[in-house]
Amino acid sequence: MLLAPALCAAQTASQRLERLAAESYERALDLFPVGEIFSRGAGPRQDRVELTYADEHRERQRAHHRWILAELDGIPTAELDTSEKLTHALLAWRARDSLEYLGYRFHQHTAFIHISGGVPFGLVRVVETQPFRSEADYEAWFRRLRRYPAFLDDTARLMREGMATVP
Repeated sequence: MLLAPALCAAQTASQRLERLAAESYERALDLFPVGEIFSRGAGPRQDRVELTYADEHRERQRAHHRWILAELDGIPTAELDTSEKLTHALLAWRARDSLEYLGYRFHQHTAFIHISGGVPFGLVRVVETQPFRSEADYEAWFRRLRRYPAFLDDTARLMREGMATVP
């Protein structure tokens, strides 16, 4: 939900920060829709998979973090209480840290060395967590599952790219 600039200006710094925190979380779930089932359960994104290793997706992530920093710049911290200042600082730190991480050419290769099992175990976790309570849940699962071959192909592309860099 994007608010008109005039409406944002009428809000207090606290209200703007609260809106930013909520909106940035929703936008992050748009970038990583599989994460929705792990954080909230079934939701409007339960049928989606993103090609998270693609250059286009990394650019969308960068745009997201730049947007957060730009929004934070417009929220005067002097008007925030101690807890809100911490929220402001954490949002800024996470956005800057993510931008730095995205700057490393092969940052995404860490997907294959996660202690949680990486890509194969990630799919198992999705199956275990994806709700199957109704026909709509099953239909969402099948839509998501049909998108997994492209995700796995992109993962294989990334692996080949990484192997090509090893002497």
